[in-house]
Amino acid sequence: MRLACALPLAGGVWLAAAAAAGGTTLTAADAVRETLARDPKVAQALAQVAERRGQNLEFTGSFDGTAFVDAKVDYQRQALAGEVLKDERKRRIQLDLVDRFFSNAARDLELRLREQNALSDVNSLLFGRSEERQGGNCGVSQTEVRIDLGADIEGNPQGEVFLCLDTANDFGSVRAIGTDVQCSDECKADPECSKECDISLESLRTLLFFANLEGLGTPLETMAHESRALLEDQARIALRLVRLVADGARYARERLGGLPEEHELIDFTTQVGYRQRLRNGIGITPALEFRATEENFAGKLRIVAFGDSEKSNLFTSTARLTFDLPLGKNRGMTAVRAPELASAENLRAAKALAVQTASDQALETLRFYWELAAAEERVATLERSLAVKIQIDDAVGALIDAGEMPGVERLRSRAQVAQTQSQLASARQQVVNARAELARAIGLEGEKAKVDGLSAEELAAYAALPAVDSTAATALIEKALARRADVFANDRFLEANRILERAARFNLKPEVNLAVNFSYAGLEESFEERYYDLEGFWKAASGKLAGPSYGVALRFTVPVGNNEARGRLVQAESKSTTADIQLGDLRRTIANRVHEIAASVDRARREVDARREALENQQKTVDASLERLKYGDISVIDTLTTQDQLTEAKLAWIEAMRAWLELESRLRFETNTLLVDGGFEADPRSLALRPFDQPVL
Repeated sequence: MRLACALPLAGGVWLAAAAAAGGTTLTAADAVRETLARDPKVAQALAQVAERRGQNLEFTGSFDGTAFVDAKVDYQRQALAGEVLKDERKRRIQLDLVDRFFSNAARDLELRLREQNALSDVNSLLFGRSEERQGGNCGVSQTEVRIDLGADIEGNPQGEVFLCLDTANDFGSVRAIGTDVQCSDECKADPECSKECDISLESLRTLLFFANLEGLGTPLETMAHESRALLEDQARIALRLVRLVADGARYARERLGGLPEEHELIDFTTQVGYRQRLRNGIGITPALEFRATEENFAGKLRIVAFGDSEKSNLFTSTARLTFDLPLGKNRGMTAVRAPELASAENLRAAKALAVQTASDQALETLRFYWELAAAEERVATLERSLAVKIQIDDAVGALIDAGEMPGVERLRSRAQVAQTQSQLASARQQVVNARAELARAIGLEGEKAKVDGLSAEELAAYAALPAVDSTAATALIEKALARRADVFANDRFLEANRILERAARFNLKPEVNLAVNFSYAGLEESFEERYYDLEGFWKAASGKLAGPSYGVALRFTVPVGNNEARGRLVQAESKSTTADIQLGDLRRTIANRVHEIAASVDRARREVDARREALENQQKTVDASLERLKYGDISVIDTLTTQDQLTEAKLAWIEAMRAWLELESRLRFETNTLLVDGGFEADPRSLALRPFDQPVL
């Protein structure tokens, strides 16, 4: 009677144990999300994507335009020799000769004029008659002319020459004689120079002639006197000019200084342009080139008059357009673009492998998640079983104390309780282990508070998943091969290697390159601007531009032996073959696994259904045994045995569910339906678990 009253409490203890489950319930989707956000393998896969992206950016950058500025100054200092030294010697000798000749000519002319007393005659047509001057002015019948004589060779002003020309005698147009009295042998050989020399000498003879006409009559003497005065004036002017020429030559020679020993050559070149390499292999380079050349003599003042080089500084400004045209090897397109195209395929492969890595880690997390869920349900089942057995043990003890049941029943009851307690302790340890594995998978290692609070969903929530038709294995295989990210990645690796293989095969051929350039150029010569003065370049560029100029260069290269290109081709072919073999092996492996797992999922699902049906039947048996125990129709041992059978049935169902969910996850992984479809280039951290209520197909 007491046992009958105590047994109804068993149901309450069962429910209380279920309600007392504590901790944070983590859904499978949350576990996968945490894994993708924290897992180091996913981070490594993303780092690999970043590396491949950098490689692709590097190869793509080979087609970026390049603005460039090249500047070069070439300074050379050399000993003066050859024609330059000869010209400098000749330059100084000529000035010495001019100085010597004109100095001698001035002395000879002055001597002759003094002999004729032409330098002291005051009755001059040019300077006027003294008796007709009035207060320093010309006479009434004369015209006043003032001539600025400038400065001498030392820079001292010479003042002005005061001339009074007779108005009646139009001598204003008379050419001054003696302006060119170089009567050397070379001059006599030149008709023009000889003519001037003759004029000068003839004028002196005429002056002597008129001097001998005195006393022939007043009119004739007057004419002779006037003519002689004019000739004397011309002679004095000629003497002045000859002296100036001699002084100028002497001063110029002094400024030249000694013969230079070294000369400096400066070549300055700067180029500003833009270089663009097209993907068809053609290179285009528009550029502006500025060049200045300067030649100086060391130790001089960089002024020609003071002994520097007579060569002017030369400035050139050139606008040039250059084309580099590959004619062989498919005009270079295949070989030029191969690295970029291959790196793009490798980048796509790396992104797909990152997605595949996310799927791999999600599968591993789900495996530990199902293990934790099963371990927790095993603990809950054993706790409920233990609670019932303790209740029965207490009731048995009460009946034994009342003398209604033999004492041996108490030993049997306590043995059942101890066995269940042992199973419960083992199950709880499995929960601890499963939590640790799940925490490691989702990246919670070291965070003890979070690890201890992990709790999975009940397996019953996934009991109604749609079944997989075992006859649809072919469709599943086709879907797996079409959707698997690692298949796509290996296919991209194969394509990348084939691109490099084609490029290596083209590189076996000879090279034929054509270079064409067009240009316009401006020129400026200057002694004022130095080689670095922008004004010189501006004058060259803003002046007349000559052109177009053009140049054509053809280069034909045939490698002897060509072992380098052959070696690259052999390597590329080997890599292509390896990638092809790996892709074929992966496809076969996936097909076999999908076929095998699809059959295993079907068997596991049927086992789950059978275990659930057995559990339901066993539950009915337990309910009936408890009712019979109330009325004494069954013994306590039979009741405990029935309860153990229910526990075993529950544990078997839990294990069947775990195995089935793990196979289901595996099948979804193999067919790439475990995670939501974000494409082969999706960010793995943005992916999420695909709901299990959605069918695989």
